Amino acid sequence: MNKIAILDFHEQDPGLKILFPEAEYYVFMKGYDRSEIYSQHNIDAKYHSEQFNVFDKINDTNYDNLMIVFNIYNSIREYNGMVKSDFFYDINLKFLDKVMLLILKNNFKNVFIFDNYDYNYDPNIISSISEVYDHIIKTKNVLFFKRNFHKKIYYNQNVFPFPYIMFGKFCNINTIIAPPPVRNEIISRVFFSGTLFEHKDPVYGIDRNRRNIMEKINTLVNVDYQNNLPHDVFMTIMSKYKYSLDLLGIGDPNIRTFEILWSNSLRLAERSNLKWNFDDDFCEETYFSDEIELFNKLMLLESDTELYNKCLQKQKYIVSTYMNISVLRNYIEQKMK
Repeated sequence: MNKIAILDFHEQDPGLKILFPEAEYYVFMKGYDRSEIYSQHNIDAKYHSEQFNVFDKINDTNYDNLMIVFNIYNSIREYNGMVKSDFFYDINLKFLDKVMLLILKNNFKNVFIFDNYDYNYDPNIISSISEVYDHIIKTKNVLFFKRNFHKKIYYNQNVFPFPYIMFGKFCNINTIIAPPPVRNEIISRVFFSGTLFEHKDPVYGIDRNRRNIMEKINTLVNVDYQNNLPHDVFMTIMSKYKYSLDLLGIGDPNIRTFEILWSNSLRLAERSNLKWNFDDDFCEETYFSDEIELFNKLMLLESDTELYNKCLQKQKYIVSTYMNISVLRNYIEQKMK
């Protein structure tokens, strides 16, 4: 028997259920409208309610493995010596308390917490809330799969990169396993679709300004920018462009990363320290740090068809090799006892 329970805090991401269709999928709190994805993948989500308590159903008698999708960030009141305010703090901590009690009372073969948030921290910080949490994480062999895994930061040995989980209406895993579009026509320009936001979080030291970098880019590179398009429309439009711009979001990677990879448009990515779950990397010619480097690399790619094709083929190779159900599922299963 190898029965799996997936416990999703806030309908954050049904990607694990897509990878493990045999698992039972429980939702603690209703959030995004997932009906389209649920219908597409025949997902039966069991919602917490006054009549149905998900924690009454999940135990080591019914399940061998427990997978939890949760935004650990919102359960921590203090970080970097600063107190942070968060609207969902109380409900997050309530959920975390229930989860820790569930893990403590049972002897699951494996407990995996998929940390679905943006920032660079070791998710073991939840143990700082109490000595009990620290004891549970260590004695119950809790493993963390982290969306934003910084390749230059040392994490505890129970933390692994898994950048595919994502907030929002659309599911990254659902996007990258869809058949890629046929590119009957190619517009030899750069495309970008996304919010030009400014985001500053002093607690986590995050300072992002998409509007500022886009203004700088547009002094050298004429980017076709379209926002607030229906999702299927902009995905179709993006697939026709020779290049698509992947600017850093609040977290890395952001949902545009996977939409670009799906589209077969060549991804020109603002450089980050994201660690993927594989050793390969996209071509260096597709990364940039500022508008000048972007301009120079774009000119190089435009003047060298062979180089462009090499970069695009490497991108397609990475997507087809590492971003499919069997490989992602196997990556998780390798961590099981």
